[in-house]
Amino acid sequence: MLPKFDEPEVIDLAHFLNDSGACVYGAGTDKLLIKGKCHLHGSEYVVPPDRIEAGTFILAAAITRSITQFNHDTLEVSSMPSNVGDHMQGFDIKTGPFPGFPTDLQPPTMALRHYSLHVGVQIS
Repeated sequence: MLPKFDEPEVIDLAHFLNDSGACVYGAGTDKLLIKGKCHLHGSEYVVPPDRIEAGTFILAAAITRSITQFNHDTLEVSSMPSNVGDHMQGFDIKTGPFPGFPTDLQPPTMALRHYSLHVGVQIS
């Protein structure tokens, strides 16, 4: 299996480095080329939200029966109303390279599955 450089974090890092004077080509493909430079310069860059961090908060909210509200810029977790049921159904997941289910979210997903009624399958 050849490496792929299509994860959002890799593409974003390539954009940042290019804005700082680097020469990074092929982000988002299966071939990445980086040409060395003697000097880089500063740049202003907006870092996008982290999908692993957001997924961790969403899973934590599900485990604690909390409400999660999110948009492109923010993520809020607040207490869940008392009328939410206690019966969560089991589910299956299979981790895989982007855009598949992230391996880094496997541990908190296992914790969530501990509270479900039926056991699901988790494949790495």
